[in-house]
This record gives sequence, C-alpha cells and structure tokens, in this order.
Amino acid sequence: MENLKTAVWIAHSLFERGKASGSSANMSFKEKDLIYITGSGTCFGTLKEEDFSVLSLDGEWISGPKPSKEFPLHQMMYEKVR
Repeated sequence: MENLKTAVWIAHSLFERGKASGSSANMSFKEKDLIYITGSGTCFGTLKEEDFSVLSLDGEWISGPKPSKEFPLHQMMYEKVR
C-alpha cells in the first residue's frame, strides 16, 4: 500500500534528522474507513509497514501490533474532520 510506504519514509526521515527519537513519537493516517497508527513502542528509525496497527473509525482493533496508547487522541481528530 502506497500510504504505508510513504508513512515509513516520513518516519525514517524525521528520525534521521533528529526530529523524533526512540519510541517517543507516533503517527497515523486515515484511509477510507480505517485508521493506521504506529504500534506501541515502535521507533521511527526502524519502522516497517508491518509496525502499523489497523483500527476501525470506532476504535475496533483489526490487525497488526498493539496500537499506540495515543490512539484515542488520533481517533478524536479524525472524528472532527469527518
């Protein structure tokens, strides 16, 4: 999926430029009716496509690793822009 490749590229770029360190950052994006968010404890420097959790807009965990604990904040932002 192109959006996953782009998200991984962005994460690596941020890490390499010192804008994110360790496992302190997370990111998400919405595609159709799904939210992709980095898994809990992932590092932008080593992030891979399979490190993203997939959840429904209602917060149902569909696949992937345990989602970032910040998911409710991301979910709230996506609800505001529906």
